[in-house]
Amino acid sequence: MTFSRLFAASIPLLLFCAIPATGAFADNDKLSDEFGEQVIREGVINQDIYLAGERVEVRARVNGDVVAGGGQVLIENQVNGDVIAVGGRVDIRAQVFDDVRAAGGEITISNRVNGDVIAAGGHIRLDESAAVGDRAWLAGGEIDVDGLVDKELRAAGGEIVLSGLINGDVTLIADSIHILPTARITGNLVYRSAETADISDQALIAGNVTRLPMEHAEEYGIHGGTLIGLLALFVAGTALYLIYPHFSHATLRILRERPGVSLGLGLVVLFVTPPVIMILMATVIGSVLGIVSLLLYPLTLLMGFLAGMLFFGDLLLRMVHKSHDPTRGRRVASLAASLFIVWLAGFLPLLGGLLVFAATLLGSGALILQTHKMYKAFRRVESGA
Repeated sequence: MTFSRLFAASIPLLLFCAIPATGAFADNDKLSDEFGEQVIREGVINQDIYLAGERVEVRARVNGDVVAGGGQVLIENQVNGDVIAVGGRVDIRAQVFDDVRAAGGEITISNRVNGDVIAAGGHIRLDESAAVGDRAWLAGGEIDVDGLVDKELRAAGGEIVLSGLINGDVTLIADSIHILPTARITGNLVYRSAETADISDQALIAGNVTRLPMEHAEEYGIHGGTLIGLLALFVAGTALYLIYPHFSHATLRILRERPGVSLGLGLVVLFVTPPVIMILMATVIGSVLGIVSLLLYPLTLLMGFLAGMLFFGDLLLRMVHKSHDPTRGRRVASLAASLFIVWLAGFLPLLGGLLVFAATLLGSGALILQTHKMYKAFRRVESGA
């Protein structure tokens, strides 16, 4: 697996680890019962829902959006809005009347999705009963498309196996590509691969089959891998913001009010933590704490970067809309805009790296400050009790 695909797959897996670890950060509001080791929703729900846990099961009919994250995420029945799902394993069996955006170690879709499917992960499968009403954009180590895609299919991965019906053009980028006898493509097939695609004589391709030169594949792989990573970051950032809105707002408030302190603490987290971990792991007594710190360190940096991107998006909103209380939709849109700007800045020497560095430092410092603030509040409540 190339670095870009490994990077794209690692982001949702890190987030899967982060969601249970941040359970203590859950907002103490009316949605607090929707966070835990095992979260199950049944019946009929006439609103958007935000769920996180070690195992999340949505068996209800949801007349709104579903945002879910955890070790295992199962969504069945019917969703009349969007689905955003992040986890180690994501299984979408529900009919979804809008779009699906998913990131995880293993993603399976086995019902109709009326809109787009955008997914990034280790292993992605659209099984025989899956039907995508619009586009499917997929990126992962292994990709299996056995179902229907009503418009274009774009996929990038280590291995791609296509055996379903695509009513449109297909663009594939992979180390190995297999077009099985049951595959039907009504448009053109364009692919980039180190090897000639294995296309069955019984497969039906209405348009032209074009293999692009390897130099284009390598160039596309660099920028395409970055875009795949940005997609995974956007899904992760959106999920964390929607699942923990009050914690996110409190972190943004700290960044607005104490940017200097956040930046300084972020420097400490980035540069002081690794040698401290090495010292702890070198001792018998501190080895367990060192291992725990080693696991939490990349999670803190990842969440810090996402918090920094939300902060940059908040600045954009204030400049464009002059709004001090934007809607959740605008927050999510501003996150996408800030990530896109950072990606564009990456084409300029040093600028992209500096923005990523600044976002990570600011966000990590603010997360530590907000966590410490919540810990002190908890201790005060505990002492009063």
